[in-house]
Amino acid sequence: MAVSEEKQLKALKEANAKLKKLRAEQMPDLAAMREPVSKLRRERYRFERMPER
Repeated sequence: MAVSEEKQLKALKEANAKLKKLRAEQMPDLAAMREPVSKLRRERYRFERMPER
């Protein structure tokens, strides 16, 4: 493996580590947002399936 390839691989690994860290930091926020959205979807589905009177 050439020196330039090693440097590029190291840079990619560092970028990947940064992205993984950002993703891990955002996961609790995403989970907190998904809960109310899924509740709204369940309510909407239940409402749409109600028979018309």
